[in-house]
Amino acid sequence: MSVTGDQMELREEEIATHYEAALAMLDGFDHAPRIASGDGGAPAPERSPGIGSRRRFRSTTPGLVTRRTERPEGVHLIEAVAACDDDDPLMSTRQAAVLQALRRALAIALALGEGYGEATGLADLKRKNLQGALPPDRKTDFSELLTAEALIVLHAFANALSWLLADHQGEATVELGDVEEFLTDNAQLALHGVLWQLERDLTARAAGDEEKLVPTIIAFAGLMFIGGHFGELISDIPMTVILVLAASLIECFLVLLSHMAHALTRTARRNWYDRPSKLVNRG
Repeated sequence: MSVTGDQMELREEEIATHYEAALAMLDGFDHAPRIASGDGGAPAPERSPGIGSRRRFRSTTPGLVTRRTERPEGVHLIEAVAACDDDDPLMSTRQAAVLQALRRALAIALALGEGYGEATGLADLKRKNLQGALPPDRKTDFSELLTAEALIVLHAFANALSWLLADHQGEATVELGDVEEFLTDNAQLALHGVLWQLERDLTARAAGDEEKLVPTIIAFAGLMFIGGHFGELISDIPMTVILVLAASLIECFLVLLSHMAHALTRTARRNWYDRPSKLVNRG
């Protein structure tokens, strides 16, 4: 399949290679909220003095803008989905469909992020950063590419998830707040942030009520690019469009009529510079 320079081909085998990583995210990971407020509580006990209870990873971002504001908490989407059926030991077909959709949406997002990294040279910059060999003059480009990758991954995840679950929505409705944990430092942190908040929304809205499971997830996916910090960025667009259309209507009904009347009055006059045009029009 041939595509133009502004398009990207995503093959099924490329999506399938990310199923394992997507399942690992659903199974569980630690995330400390950086923007949203966490549940608080005491720090997790250490295994021995000086040795933390969780692994530390080196970020691919040359200087994170956000910092941890709460202690790390385990995020387990599979358990959150399983808790929506009021302690039924067997998983329902709806719950299975939700988990399948979550895994595939994550795999699609990761595949798109990987393709973007290969196409833009971000993958090479990540390798250099991990080796400590990132040139100082490329740090700004590196940060911008990481932010773009995070936005692409979040956009792909939200759209794929909404589309995959559209047939399972049902008639129940839920109301959610803004997506506060909207991080753009890098793709992995961005996904961890939204999955962290999705788990909390499922626990608060759909625990013990399977009818609200899919509506909660679809509402959350829509809010990812309507509310929160991204929503603040695009909030001026509707008002700008309204003002432009209003100004256009005023111009059409008031100013344009005056212009047309003035033009028709001038066309009734005979001017010397109109004679060549009249001769040509006669043939």
